[in-house]
Amino acid sequence: MSTLDNIQTIDQDVMGGATEEDVDITSIDQAETFLMLTYRLDGTRIHETPKHAYCRAFFFDDDTVRFTRNLNDTDGVQVMLYIVRMSAGVTVEAHDLTIADIDFEADLTDQTGDLTNRYIFWSQKDSGNVVGADDGAQVWLENDGGTLKIKVTSAVENRQNQVTVYVVKDTGASVQRGTIDIGTGETSDTAAINEVVLAKSWISLSASWGSNMNPDDWMFNGKFNSTTQIQVEHVTAAIACTVRFEVVERTDDITVQEIDDSFGAGENDEDDTITAISAAANGSILFPHKGCWCKSDHSSSDNIAEGNLWAKIDTPTNVSVKRSPDQDASTCTRHYFVIDWGAVAVGALPKRRVVEASFPEELAVDF
Repeated sequence: MSTLDNIQTIDQDVMGGATEEDVDITSIDQAETFLMLTYRLDGTRIHETPKHAYCRAFFFDDDTVRFTRNLNDTDGVQVMLYIVRMSAGVTVEAHDLTIADIDFEADLTDQTGDLTNRYIFWSQKDSGNVVGADDGAQVWLENDGGTLKIKVTSAVENRQNQVTVYVVKDTGASVQRGTIDIGTGETSDTAAINEVVLAKSWISLSASWGSNMNPDDWMFNGKFNSTTQIQVEHVTAAIACTVRFEVVERTDDITVQEIDDSFGAGENDEDDTITAISAAANGSILFPHKGCWCKSDHSSSDNIAEGNLWAKIDTPTNVSVKRSPDQDASTCTRHYFVIDWGAVAVGALPKRRVVEASFPEELAVDF
């Protein structure tokens, strides 16, 4: 049985005028801890490209979380990071990967067992100028001829995507995987799954593309239509794409709520009422697509800020959700999961320091 030890959070602006920033945390054991990141661009730039906007978070050491992006900007990134530490039944391995080729793979360190109780959380930074072809990193787990691997597809070579993947091996989880192919002009499709308990399940998505696309093409929502079917949807489709999914069901003491609401044009700060969880400090937020993206009808290819969302559990019955100031010309449908882990209080995070921009030698690529 897997149980939660505690959750820490980081709720602050980072990397204003910088490409990296370190935040000190209460010491953790990296073999038991993973990160769940939501963020928004905290500024008023007309356009936000991957090199400015994509934010990666990882453990620099047991006492530090590092945030990175590819290009500095006067505008910072407002992060809401959930640091989830398990006390039993879970092992976590982190892979810090530099993706220079279209296809990339790395062997898991733990090759025992299979993938039916493993799931991933991940974040990336990217050097691209245009969302779509420049950033289309798709990350998934695969049993490749008996070898358990992380696989990554990036739509364009030499973009130097840097991706951190947390692979969670969880004795209290059952994981289903599959793909959904969405054709040109299609806005949604479904996939059949084995029956799950919705109050204990969530969906994660990643997608890849073959050419430049707009947010209304590549920002997806994923939701349960029933206990045996999931649906993936976006606003339009300039080109066909494949969406990979994980459906994670946990059998332990956990409660999951699925929230569906929207921002209208001109709206960027909303509250969602939820069924009371055990405590605000015991929950975390997961947007299915890349952890913090939602379906947007925005049609400018270099602006991800319209559907890039920050979310914080303010009280046991309320979630605050935000997107970037002045990046709200479009409508945006926010669909996400509130996970109540039933754990202890959030740890204090009193210290903060800014570091020079560099990719540390300690984070060599795992092969």
